[in-house]
Amino acid sequence: MESIARNVLYLNAESLDNEDLLYLKLYELITGMVRTGNYSEEEIGNLCTEYLGDLSFNLVCAHKEGSDEAVPMLRLTWTGLVEDSETGLSILLDMLKNSDVTDSEKIGEIVDREKANYDLSRTSDPFTLAQYLSGQYINDNLAYRMLYEGQDFYLFLEEVSKGLTGEPGYGEGLSERLSEVREKLLTKDKLIFALAGPEESLEDIKETAKEMLSELPEGSGERAELVFPEKLHKMGVEIESPDQYTVLYGDMMTDDDTKGRYIPFITAMSDLYLIPVVRFQNGAYSAGSNVNAYTGYMALYSYSDPYASETVDLIENIGETLKNTDIPEENFDGYILNSIGYVGEVSGVLKKPIDAIDKEITGYDAGKAVELINDIKNADLEDKEAATEWLGRITASAGICTVGNADVPEADASGYDKVISYRAETQ
Repeated sequence: MESIARNVLYLNAESLDNEDLLYLKLYELITGMVRTGNYSEEEIGNLCTEYLGDLSFNLVCAHKEGSDEAVPMLRLTWTGLVEDSETGLSILLDMLKNSDVTDSEKIGEIVDREKANYDLSRTSDPFTLAQYLSGQYINDNLAYRMLYEGQDFYLFLEEVSKGLTGEPGYGEGLSERLSEVREKLLTKDKLIFALAGPEESLEDIKETAKEMLSELPEGSGERAELVFPEKLHKMGVEIESPDQYTVLYGDMMTDDDTKGRYIPFITAMSDLYLIPVVRFQNGAYSAGSNVNAYTGYMALYSYSDPYASETVDLIENIGETLKNTDIPEENFDGYILNSIGYVGEVSGVLKKPIDAIDKEITGYDAGKAVELINDIKNADLEDKEAATEWLGRITASAGICTVGNADVPEADASGYDKVISYRAETQ
């Protein structure tokens, strides 16, 4: 374990507009599958496996300290042996700078093979989709994530597939746009490199990375204006699914009065209200709550829910329901213990420090999170009135989304601010 390093590279993406992000996501898709300046297609695939373990790309939102300004950053993470750190970074930079964007035939093969994986109308995980769509209402990182890898990207891949097979000259234009976006992204402007590994190796790896990354060009300093989808407090999304999945996504950190001692009341309402009513009375396969005290995330949810629109009303008004709910004193210690288990701590010797760095960059308040966690044990039934008012504020500012079969949202469209469809026949 001591010979392994976890690496993360943040590249400034603020010069990219909405269309650029689609091409960037496509470039990410072909990276590691096409030849580069130094390696053949087969070689680069093998080298990625050997030197860039668990390589992943995400668009995240960085926040400047003391400022509300958000900076979109492309985050790349990978794991490798300490002694291979220089080789791994060299291979990664070769892929980022020199992946072949002129091989239209190969790009077309990749797009046709992979595009179905990005069709959210046929997602294998509707529950997570409901989390992301509800969360984008209040969480910047999820808003950027859905802008980068939402259903628009799948529709873009369909356009690319048709263009490459039916439009003369399309491949040349695609190659030019991919090159343009690559050049905009690959600069040292606001670049961040971080790693976790054996202490005795950190300085050498850092100096080597600094030398290699300093060769990137300066950025333009320009900032593109991104256009986000309309913010919807309550939305319904139709997909190809026989079931309904509903999530209320709240951010506890947005309320100045948030205290850890209030969290057990969420646990209590899950046990005394959501599960009995939504699951046992209304027939949902599951219902409940989830809290991550480190990030401030709070969710109330149901899935495989035949009465999803009714569930929206139930979870939206759960604060008012708490006011009139008797919580047995003999059960309250159990709710406290269960809530402590909600803390959501990242595990892993290397993942924990990288996660801490990521939270610092993306604007999470680690000090407030620790206060929140330490205060859970102080919960008392005397806090119920304050917890009721607090929970009402959190749910009022939260996003709510139902994802699933078209029948339920359409039957009660008035329960949502808007119902949209991802299904193929509607796009």
